[in-house]
Amino acid sequence: VKSNRICVCSDLHVPYHDSYGIMLMVELCRVNGITDLAIVGDFLDMEVFSNWKKEQEPNTWATEKFSGKLLVEHFEKHFKNIYACAGNHEARLIKLRDGQLGLEDIYNMLEVNWQKWRVTEADHIYVETPLGIWRLCHPLNYSQIKLSIAQKLAAKYHAHIVNTHGHFTAGPTLDQSGTYFALDIGGLYIPGAMPYEKRTS
Repeated sequence: VKSNRICVCSDLHVPYHDSYGIMLMVELCRVNGITDLAIVGDFLDMEVFSNWKKEQEPNTWATEKFSGKLLVEHFEKHFKNIYACAGNHEARLIKLRDGQLGLEDIYNMLEVNWQKWRVTEADHIYVETPLGIWRLCHPLNYSQIKLSIAQKLAAKYHAHIVNTHGHFTAGPTLDQSGTYFALDIGGLYIPGAMPYEKRTS
């Protein structure tokens, strides 16, 4: 992806998304003339496809899909180019169907406008900017130690890193070489809303 200015978000976990936070993000992009959006995994929660023990009756796929369609329409009204990669939650359905369904199939079910969207089943998106190459990542592994994964990825891939999946925000900082930026970004979900967050162990 080549972009001079791009908005990056992740971990929306629709239908547990933060509508107010998303509204603010879209408005900031409008005011600043940002028309590219990257969604770095876990756009959908895919709760019904989880193997985890259900703490409560999960949302139906129909409910999640309907909420996803509404948000897709909202993003398409405000952004010219939308890029998305797979997160661990989208991987739930992909693995369940032994790879017979992919991320493109999932977004097809959300009726996206493919003139605006580009998706990849990889867990990352590379963005070429005037400030260098950024790797926007949704790695399978995560750590409770803020920035540790981001710094390791920066050193490994020799690129600036935006790290997701951890649901916390930290940075920016530099990797050990002092060359590449590394940061963690949180998610656009409602804290405490997802059933697994209510477990104590």
